[in-house]
Amino acid sequence: MLIYAAFTVLLILLEIEQSAQNVAIPPPSNLTITCQMAAAHWDYPDNNQVGFLVNVSHLDVNQQMEIPAHQRYANVSGFVWESLESALAVHSINVTARAPDGRLSDTLAVSFTYNDDRMANIKCKLEFPPVDVKAIEGGVAISFPNPLYYYPQVRRATRRNATRPDAISLHFFAKSHAGDVAIPCRNEERTCKGDVSLPTGDDKCVTVEGSAKSLAGRSVSFGPSPRTCAQTADRLAELVPGVVIAVVVALLVIVAVAIYRVRPRSEDAGAKEYPKCLHNVKSANNERYCNGSSLAEVDKRVMVVSLDEHSSGFSTEIESLQEEVQEEEKEILGAAEGVEEESNPVIDIWLDEYNPESNYDAQHVHMIVNMGDESAWGYAES
Repeated sequence: MLIYAAFTVLLILLEIEQSAQNVAIPPPSNLTITCQMAAAHWDYPDNNQVGFLVNVSHLDVNQQMEIPAHQRYANVSGFVWESLESALAVHSINVTARAPDGRLSDTLAVSFTYNDDRMANIKCKLEFPPVDVKAIEGGVAISFPNPLYYYPQVRRATRRNATRPDAISLHFFAKSHAGDVAIPCRNEERTCKGDVSLPTGDDKCVTVEGSAKSLAGRSVSFGPSPRTCAQTADRLAELVPGVVIAVVVALLVIVAVAIYRVRPRSEDAGAKEYPKCLHNVKSANNERYCNGSSLAEVDKRVMVVSLDEHSSGFSTEIESLQEEVQEEEKEILGAAEGVEEESNPVIDIWLDEYNPESNYDAQHVHMIVNMGDESAWGYAES
């Protein structure tokens, strides 16, 4: 009896363990495809132990991937865009959850394709490249990147597939209120361009879409693009810099003229009060000389003194200036009649047969003219 009871308990435990192993784990849910990247996404309850098996296939070609428990997506772009034939095929993707003890969930599957002519759960289209629209006379000018260069996966697939230059043909259309207009574009062109005529008064807006077709007539679709309108402010924006420059130049001219008209006239007015020989003053050895040819050019015989030498105590108004000059002449004439240099050292300074620092090669006397705010040295014939 004891042996029979123990055997019965063992059978019950085995049945319980077998039943536990047969309990299925929850399957993934909400399986979707991101067409831009050819990636599968799904949902699953938070469980750090459950991983996933992903199988993607087309025709008789398949690939299986193991996805860790924390990840809820699988990138299948490399498999789908391996060649143009692969991209234009119908792909089936299956996702199964797997527990650490090996238990598997039910499989969640979905089909998708980039081929307009094939049937699948999901019909994929690549987004159209950015479109630029500019207003021109009678319509708009359209330009956009060639999708064969804009999408690396498309470029890779078409290069592997293309054994002839015309293996792939591009077809693009601009849609507007006026109808559809074809935009020509060759495979080797990196930027596709075309003009669209629009009725006067119609809005300058278009939508662009297109496809790349193989020799077998299968095609990969692009777009449609968002409705894009010409920026009416573009032409105004082009004119603004020129207008600003013109305004600035005009303002500068006006300011210059105003400054010229209101500038002080003191120098011009003051110059009339001085002898003509002082109008043109040369600088030499920190002194200033009057270039008059004779004393007849001046109204009074005066002496010009440098401010550096007479900066203090020199009166701006000299009384009896003519008498002082006459006294200087007497001293000079006396020195010329035989007065020795020691008794009148002024002779070396004020009288000379030739002074290389002066503008005269005859005997001359120094002149000092007080010009108000400043003074200058000068010479005159004796």
